[in-house]
Amino acid sequence: MIRLETTRLPAHEELRRRLDEAPPEHADALLAKMAGDIEPELVNRIAVAVPEGLAQASSTKTEAPGLFALLQKFNSPDCRRGMAFATGLLESLGKRLVATES
Repeated sequence: MIRLETTRLPAHEELRRRLDEAPPEHADALLAKMAGDIEPELVNRIAVAVPEGLAQASSTKTEAPGLFALLQKFNSPDCRRGMAFATGLLESLGKRLVATES
């Protein structure tokens, strides 16, 4: 009797190997599917907001803002909207991370 022993890669390594070996057309199709699920207007708003935020952050003083200055910023409608967006992304990511660990 011949004994067959297989070594199983961890899930992330197996996925990485499969992606590396996939034909470019498959990767293009996957990217198109992912990009197709995102609203173009949302992508446009993010593409405009990121450089604006980076420019604003680099133009301010290097001194750390005080606690009250931060609280004022956190209380602005724009900041609360941005925090809600970021929180939603992090929450979704956290759900997916738990699902992949199971």
